[in-house]
Amino acid sequence: MEYEIKPIDKEDVELYSGFLFGGAIEEFGSPDVYPVGAFDEDTLIGVACVRAGARPALLSVAVSPDYERKGVGSSLVDYCAGLFMDNSIPYMEAVLFGTEEEREDDEMFLYRCGFDFVREYTDLLITASRALEVHEFSALADKAESLKHISFYSDLDIIQQRTVKTALTDQMLPDFTLAPGFLPGITACFLQDDKPVGFTVFSKSEDALVLDYAFVSDECKSGLALMEMLVSSLSAIIREFGKDQPIRIIAVNEKSEKLLSHFFSEESSRQKLALYSFDFKKEKEVPVRTARVKDEPLSDPDKPVSHFSFSPEFVPVGNYDYVCRNCVYRLEGHAFECHKYDEKPDAAIDGGPCPKYRAEMEDRS
Repeated sequence: MEYEIKPIDKEDVELYSGFLFGGAIEEFGSPDVYPVGAFDEDTLIGVACVRAGARPALLSVAVSPDYERKGVGSSLVDYCAGLFMDNSIPYMEAVLFGTEEEREDDEMFLYRCGFDFVREYTDLLITASRALEVHEFSALADKAESLKHISFYSDLDIIQQRTVKTALTDQMLPDFTLAPGFLPGITACFLQDDKPVGFTVFSKSEDALVLDYAFVSDECKSGLALMEMLVSSLSAIIREFGKDQPIRIIAVNEKSEKLLSHFFSEESSRQKLALYSFDFKKEKEVPVRTARVKDEPLSDPDKPVSHFSFSPEFVPVGNYDYVCRNCVYRLEGHAFECHKYDEKPDAAIDGGPCPKYRAEMEDRS
């Protein structure tokens, strides 16, 4: 079928509001978020919502029920990716909410569109005062004002600020200096011999203050550095914004994930998310070659007689020689790994069944 994909006037909300959901609704007030539509003549049949910027993201994709399984959704994703490919941006992100089972169908769609799974993480929304009620935090809260090795970013000298910015850049946060919501008077730094060896980065969003990053270097000698920085930041937030100020803590690395799991395991507002990435520079499939034995008896009388009924002959094989050939978890160009396994089961490598196998649908959504 033929249809046209083009940007939609963001002001024409009545036209496409029924196609928005999830992250698109949460972030729609941002000037960097805008919709792209698929039209069958004058009829809107699908909408993708994207966030532009240094780290572009696909926020949602929705297709009219009458046009599902016709490639409209994947065409919208391709169009959105094309908006950023020529701007020296390496990838586009997408986030799914829920457990692995809850997001399975949407995950299949992202895989078919070219996204790769990056990692799972936790997102917690909590008030500043509630966060400080956690036993370990409350024990430090009274000391937060007198901790000499904690400073806020705005109080650092220019050399120390440069150290923090360099560390952030090394941690792959290139948009740090561009983030308009960055709160230098709340972002805490842990000083060791007057050198920042840890920091928590807070910024301001529409509905909450967001802990964007928590980092402690290997040089840091204090096992409480992360907790002390968070306590100092939370105390500063209460002073400036009040005790009911919502805080969003996002586990962007392993240390902050452990912190959330340990200190806030009972909070009902915790939710699991999964991050996916569409790599614009990913090359087309160049099959990784493994080998199998070609079972053909010797027929050339001039060749020496084999001790076996046939001689091993190595021939190139890849995903399409396995049950993986039409599996939604197939990772193009990788014969030994996929979206479910860092190393595929021996049975699958040997050409047999796979416990995680799931066949692709005939039509792309």
